[in-house]
Amino acid sequence: LESFGDDSYIICRNGKWGVVDNQLQVIVPLKYNYVAPYWDKNELIIVEDRNTNPHQYGLVNKQGQEQVPLIYEGITDNSDGTYTVKRDGQEYTIDKYGKRIN
Repeated sequence: LESFGDDSYIICRNGKWGVVDNQLQVIVPLKYNYVAPYWDKNELIIVEDRNTNPHQYGLVNKQGQEQVPLIYEGITDNSDGTYTVKRDGQEYTIDKYGKRIN
């Protein structure tokens, strides 16, 4: 287990990653090929599905819900709480709900 420092931990089972709390209750389902090692300032976590080509990225909240669907070819969290994403060869910025803002 790798701690986030807030009583939640990254866990891997059968090659799939997720997040559990300190009671080992699942927060983020163990179904992703990658889970970022931190909650961002919006309390979201970047997740990845490598079963697609190209790989798909999205954002999951602390309730385990995909707040931004896994439809992006890349996603980076920005210091202002927005995200830079890449989709269909275009790069643009979205808010924490996936709404395009530029």
